[in-house]
Amino acid sequence: MSDSSAHQQRIETRLLKSADTRPERDAAYNEALEAEDCAAIAEDEAAAALWSTPAESVAGVAAKLDAILNRGQPSPTSPDEPWSQLRIILADLLRIEATLDPPRGSTAGERQPALQNG
Repeated sequence: MSDSSAHQQRIETRLLKSADTRPERDAAYNEALEAEDCAAIAEDEAAAALWSTPAESVAGVAAKLDAILNRGQPSPTSPDEPWSQLRIILADLLRIEATLDPPRGSTAGERQPALQNG
């Protein structure tokens, strides 16, 4: 066995021993992995519910697009296709939705009498 191989083996042996002497760290790490798995499952279930629910407004479509962007794109500023184009579409939808919806707190029915009295 060469000196470098023997040295590598000693390092690996020390690393393995040190890993074995930290059960509380391993338990915490395993607990964190389990929590991460549970969160991923919950996210997948929420996404499945979102995809299966028909959108009833431009805001609903924008919410679905936002969800796919948050789940799929590598970063919020990724220049890669189709992510930058999808962000532009989302901005367009939000702009359109803002022009279509009445101001919060009012409805078409509330505005109707004011038009009839004038």
